[in-house]
Amino acid sequence: MAQVVFGAGTSHSPHVNTPSSMWGERAQQDFTNPLLFDRDGVLRSWEDVRAGVGDQYKDRCNQEKWDEDEKKAQAALDHIKEALAAAKPDVVIIVGDDQAEMFSPSNQPAIAIGGAADMNTGVDEMVGSFNTSEFGKTAAIGYWKDKPHPFKGSPELATDLARRLNDQGVDIGWLGGSDGYGHAFGFIMSRLMMPDLVPVIPIAVNCFWAPNQPTPKRCFEIGRALRKALDESPIDARVAIIASGGVSHFVVDEELDIKLLDGLKNQDWDTLTSIPPELLQGGTSEGRNWILVGAAMGDAKLNWYEYVDVIRTEAGTGCGLAFGIFS
Repeated sequence: MAQVVFGAGTSHSPHVNTPSSMWGERAQQDFTNPLLFDRDGVLRSWEDVRAGVGDQYKDRCNQEKWDEDEKKAQAALDHIKEALAAAKPDVVIIVGDDQAEMFSPSNQPAIAIGGAADMNTGVDEMVGSFNTSEFGKTAAIGYWKDKPHPFKGSPELATDLARRLNDQGVDIGWLGGSDGYGHAFGFIMSRLMMPDLVPVIPIAVNCFWAPNQPTPKRCFEIGRALRKALDESPIDARVAIIASGGVSHFVVDEELDIKLLDGLKNQDWDTLTSIPPELLQGGTSEGRNWILVGAAMGDAKLNWYEYVDVIRTEAGTGCGLAFGIFS
């Protein structure tokens, strides 16, 4: 059977593939960001968010703090990369999301699995004008969005998993083509898997876009079904599973982030599956991927994690960065 030998989660924010000296440029973009959901899941302007937080973030959005944040984040990524290499997987399942890179409103599956033998990352821009800035251009290289980057799939295992997931009531979409995989997948391969890139099975979860986002409870159920499919698969492979994305952004919610991470550490599924979906909006929606992977890890808990709250402006906008390993 397929053997799960490693599990992890990591943020894929552009803060993890750009130098902190460029983060001030990203901060300027927050003032007109159309995806600022506050801690109640309500869409706000930057001015409205700023008015609601007082001066609690006034001393946290400066270059000295950003330099410290960058060091912590890169050290955490190095730790995951080393642990992944030591696990020696034959296949890595990446659970990520698509932000109008591969999918569109005319074709938007709730969840889909990539089963081609040969695939590529895409060069499409993300939502808005992100990649027109120097900050965005630098981030695009780390996302493998600067040009098509080829990678191998695992079609036999992906086909078997799709069939077994369907048998368990998971109506999973099938991605049999080669092109267009976005930043959630490119970052994991670029930062954590090179130079010895093993085959990848992408699983795309519709975290961002209404109306068919899976609920936290459904992500838990899919994760359990994925683990059952792997355990029952006759295909002999050492498998790693990695959640890509999160945690809270573009308004940082430290309380929600720690609730998610501690919930995975303690396998508190009642708490995790009862997170109101309206709180999982914008980039914060990628917490769904962590819940799915946590459920797929069976008895393994998030026994190590690092949390770095990058605050870009006095409104508390930025990104909660999270990095963790299940064991």
